[in-house]
Amino acid sequence: MNRKKIISLLIATAVLVGTSALVSCKTEHGKPGESTKNTDGGSDERQYRPDVPEGLDFKGANFDVLGMDPELYQSTIVEFDFDEAPGEGINSAIYKRNRRIEHDYNIVFRSEYGAIDEMSDAISEEVRADEDTYKLIMLISREAFPHSLQGDVMPYQTIPHVNLDQPWYIKNVNDSFSIYGYNVLAYTDECMNAYMQSVCVFFNMGIVKDNANIDNPYDLLEAGKWTLDDFYRLANNAIYDVNGNGTYSAAENDIFGVISEGDAFYPGMWVGSGTTTIEKDRRGMPSYTAYSNEKLIGILEKLTENLAKDGFFCQTWVEFSNVVGGGDAQRNAAVEYFSRGGGLFRVGTIGQIQLLRDMEADFGIVPLPKYDEAQQTYYSRMVDGWIHVAPSTVRDRNMLGVIIEALGAESKNLVIPEFFDVALNYKLIRDEDIERTRKSLDLIFGNAAMDLGETIWQNNIRNTIISMLDQKDNNFVSALTAIKDTVEEKCINETLRQITELKKAVGE
Repeated sequence: MNRKKIISLLIATAVLVGTSALVSCKTEHGKPGESTKNTDGGSDERQYRPDVPEGLDFKGANFDVLGMDPELYQSTIVEFDFDEAPGEGINSAIYKRNRRIEHDYNIVFRSEYGAIDEMSDAISEEVRADEDTYKLIMLISREAFPHSLQGDVMPYQTIPHVNLDQPWYIKNVNDSFSIYGYNVLAYTDECMNAYMQSVCVFFNMGIVKDNANIDNPYDLLEAGKWTLDDFYRLANNAIYDVNGNGTYSAAENDIFGVISEGDAFYPGMWVGSGTTTIEKDRRGMPSYTAYSNEKLIGILEKLTENLAKDGFFCQTWVEFSNVVGGGDAQRNAAVEYFSRGGGLFRVGTIGQIQLLRDMEADFGIVPLPKYDEAQQTYYSRMVDGWIHVAPSTVRDRNMLGVIIEALGAESKNLVIPEFFDVALNYKLIRDEDIERTRKSLDLIFGNAAMDLGETIWQNNIRNTIISMLDQKDNNFVSALTAIKDTVEEKCINETLRQITELKKAVGE
């Protein structure tokens, strides 16, 4: 393994999936699990194997990967590889996965680093120059999507061995990115941050125990009563003006109901409720329905009502705007404030568990609340979703397909189980809550959902809603109707035109 530092970053690997998927050996997909010899001379049990020909040998070919600098992102895992074997944990599992694949197919992984805002230019330059430098490049979903439509990303339909029905593909997310029967993006378990970036609700167990008016969210979850109404009720019951001056501020150590960022918190309330701003019919044809979706409008109005209450919401971009270092530093400051008891709830990504090492009280993790008790499923919202995509200029498609499948299968074999061991044995999750946390993580990771209107088309749709919520303006029908023509032409119709051309190109 050769690791270079040419731009400034490396790529992510290994995602999470429901623990129920971890314990079931699905031999109906790919190749059945079997005992094999590993690179250390011992034996290993592989539950999942890619469905590729036996005995492939790529003669020591380099497989170059461009990703994002792990030093820049503390709340997720974006490491693709390591120069030396880490001692234990997730990093060790990633290292073992890569060495196993190198050994199985006689390749050499090489990785480079870059900042998030360099990735889009990197794939554009690669394609424009007709270069075959990188086999995979990491992009955030909202950039990967247009690059795919523009032809910069190699269509999955043209890569040998790639099979989106294999169990290491994240079906719910991939279905969200499928339009008019065309898979624009395809996430596998190699892309760990797809689940690290799943939005959940952390809660302060100390505040729960000390306040008779606050039910334990685990109890509500188990009873099927973890709903929006209960979320708002508990958050409002937790508000406390420490010095009694009638105002709420993190600078004064007041206790808020919810600590989060608007762009993380607000969409979670409608996505968790099983509602989207963009709906798709049975053919996968998208339509913009936000302006006429009474359920969505009602959710937004209820959210506005609660945002207007003093102490309900500690908005990261307001309370921690003076923190030096930009958005990521401000977000980390908000997590740190929650860890010191600054609020009952922290709505954030699962990856932020890594920032809670010094939390003073125990905490719990539950999914986003559902709309009401009649809703059968708890949905988790995936944000950003950094994904590795192959530039359309990669020459050896056969090797590309084999390694994509191997990364997915071996991540499911090695990395995902290790993540659950780490998450469930985290020092601030009480022993008596381990099983409840496991079930909660199952719900979060097993029901990932995405709304195209708050991901790839967020500039037009989501940002309109966020702006109104920040201003506590509840004229949603008027505002969402006003952008209807723009959304339908510049987002939906333009995308359909591009997909029609892509389908022709791949013979669909």
